[in-house]
Amino acid sequence: MSSSNQMHWDQFADEMAATLRPRLPRQSLQVSIEIRRAGYTESRAELLNLSRTGFQIDTGLNIGEGQRLTIYLPGLQSLPARVVWRNDFRVGCTFENPISDYVYDSLLRRLMSS
Repeated sequence: MSSSNQMHWDQFADEMAATLRPRLPRQSLQVSIEIRRAGYTESRAELLNLSRTGFQIDTGLNIGEGQRLTIYLPGLQSLPARVVWRNDFRVGCTFENPISDYVYDSLLRRLMSS
């Protein structure tokens, strides 16, 4: 199998695994945050929901499925993520590495009190 075919197969396998995994509960939010796509400057986005494994944002940026981006959340280092779906200005992403329970709980308290 060529390396190009292997990359497509790996991406397909990742996407299928993500759809088969039970979705963790997401906390609804409405918080202004910073995001950045590779090669671009930071931009504002509205964080609409958050879970340990992903999030949904509202952004006017042209971000396509499969693109990587970085999200900046208060009190955390930057978190790399990948776009898994897009519907107009709404974008759903999955974190490259899930947020730990402790960090997630602390982050939610911080975001909901601001």
